[in-house]
Amino acid sequence: MRDAACSWIKDNKERWQLSIQHTLDDGTEGGRSRNRDRGFTHQTWFIALLIGIACLAMVIALYMCFCTAWASWREAKAARTEMDEARLLRLQRAVDAVHTCEHPMVVFSLESLRRFGRLPPHEAVRGDLVFLDNYDDVVEFASSHPILFVSHQWLGRDEPDPDGTHFTAICGAAQAIQRKCGVEEIYLWCDYASVPQRNRTSQAAACNSLAVYSNAARYFVAVCPSGLHRDTGERVDASTYLARGWCRLEMWAMMNKAGGAAAMYVYDDAGLAPIAGRRDWYDAAMRVFEGDFSREDDKEKIVDNVLGLYARALRQAEATTPRSRRRFSAAPPPPPPGLDDSSHTVRSSATPTTVRFLEATVPPSPELSVRSTSRSSPRPTLEKILTSRSFHTLQSSALDKLRRRKRGSRECGGDAGARDWCRETVFPELYFGGLVEALEEHMANGDLVFPEGK
Repeated sequence: MRDAACSWIKDNKERWQLSIQHTLDDGTEGGRSRNRDRGFTHQTWFIALLIGIACLAMVIALYMCFCTAWASWREAKAARTEMDEARLLRLQRAVDAVHTCEHPMVVFSLESLRRFGRLPPHEAVRGDLVFLDNYDDVVEFASSHPILFVSHQWLGRDEPDPDGTHFTAICGAAQAIQRKCGVEEIYLWCDYASVPQRNRTSQAAACNSLAVYSNAARYFVAVCPSGLHRDTGERVDASTYLARGWCRLEMWAMMNKAGGAAAMYVYDDAGLAPIAGRRDWYDAAMRVFEGDFSREDDKEKIVDNVLGLYARALRQAEATTPRSRRRFSAAPPPPPPGLDDSSHTVRSSATPTTVRFLEATVPPSPELSVRSTSRSSPRPTLEKILTSRSFHTLQSSALDKLRRRKRGSRECGGDAGARDWCRETVFPELYFGGLVEALEEHMANGDLVFPEGK
């Protein structure tokens, strides 16, 4: 057997060597293959680990960015909410100021003025003045005693009437209004005698109550006879009166009151004349912030006054609309008697904001035009607009347009350029920012509280 095997190996030497070689070759290739597989597996796990770490880092970074953005959004939202609340509080105070006397309204009779013999300072004639301490007192007194609001330009830095020119003119204007309107007794409000001159805090409080004073006045007269300013030597007359910022504010306060424009007069060298028909006067009254102020910071002080007056105008417009269209729960007072709007229908294209009603008060000019909805209908005269209920109805119509805009309606008319010009002229962005838009929005939403019956 052994011999046979050896003989087979000997006879098949080449085959045996080839078989051994194949076996060795197979073992070497398998090892190399297994080594390559093992190396590939380690490399794959390493790459996967790197990718996992990168993904985790990315997730952590995204989470941190999200947390930072969320915190920033919450802070911004809280700041915006705080700002909106502060703005709403400011608007509410401006609305309240129209019906609140921060300082008593001080008036005096024409007989007392004659007895003074001059235009006296407030502190010198306290005992001869009538003090109306609160809004109810003002309303009660004004209902039975006609009050004349006297507006004039000072002829000196420290004294308004050093040579008595305005004293004579004021007495003449009051007498002329008495004769024209059939009034026996009349009381006057005039800044130098009615507003504290020595106490600046009381003086500021009286200025903040200007809307109350103008609302109580039955008549308004701009006293502007020709004269010379004592300190500057400047010629003073109606044109310089119209340039004064405070004079413009007093006119605008009276003008935007229901029926106020019909009771406004000017007394100059020619005597007493109604302001109605003098379009340059209405135009100047609308441009309060373009007027001249002795101190530039006075413009910032009157912003809330203008906002309160604007809110009052919109409120009165709401009072003239049909009950089914009213947006406020408080019952406003009826429109003043004696106004007949049957022949003074105002047709005007509406705009998305309530500022459109202001455009109707500015006379036609290259800068501003108000389009009529009917080409065949002539534009009503300015005095008819301002003395009609339709003038105030325009404001309410604008409120309705504002509500439709909030619901997504795109229907609006008018000249956008004229609207922007009007807004920037009456409510300059530098001083008002977004206060006017906020006032309109809050009034449309019913967020502002108006006193009952006021």
